[in-house]
Amino acid sequence: MGDTYTVLGGVSTRLFIKILVVLRIWYVPHRTIHRPTDRKYIMSQQNFDPNQPNYNYNPNMQQGMGQQPYEQEAPDARSKALLSYLSPILLGLFGPLIFWAIYKDKPGYGFTKRAATRGFNMMLTWGIVSAVLIILYIVLIAIGAAGAAGARSGGGAGAAGIMVLLAMLVLAVWGIGNLIMLIFNIMGAVKSNNGEDYNYPVPYFKLIKE
Repeated sequence: MGDTYTVLGGVSTRLFIKILVVLRIWYVPHRTIHRPTDRKYIMSQQNFDPNQPNYNYNPNMQQGMGQQPYEQEAPDARSKALLSYLSPILLGLFGPLIFWAIYKDKPGYGFTKRAATRGFNMMLTWGIVSAVLIILYIVLIAIGAAGAAGARSGGGAGAAGIMVLLAMLVLAVWGIGNLIMLIFNIMGAVKSNNGEDYNYPVPYFKLIKE
């Protein structure tokens, strides 16, 4: 009887050991492994406060790379722009050119630089037109004078009179153009004094870029 219990006990022990081995083989691959990163993630989610300010936020990062920083305007930039528009009255196209040369690289005078640039380009354009009108006036007067001299010897007075009339018309156009330029420059001075960018309402050559 004792041998029977001994045999049964040995069989039961071996069977129990095999069951433990099988359970260990199944349990190890299926158990959950907690990594340090998982722990950090859980802690960060538990400690997250939506009302807490984000100290890592930088509003300057939203600005595009192509955007230029804001330039503070100099206190006298508007008055200098006003003078640059009025300077052609005494100095012609050299007035705005002087202002452009002085303030083109000075910080805070971008407003003055734009006014001087537009003023010079406009005066240069009008200077070229004026030169053409003056040359045309001289040519017409010369033709009219030659026609008048020929009329004394044998007719042609009518053609000479027409040339002189055309010359007077060209001279009138030149005078009206100067008056219009004066009005434009006064308008630019008033706009600049109010802090507004003024651009001439007529096309002109842009020799100097803004």
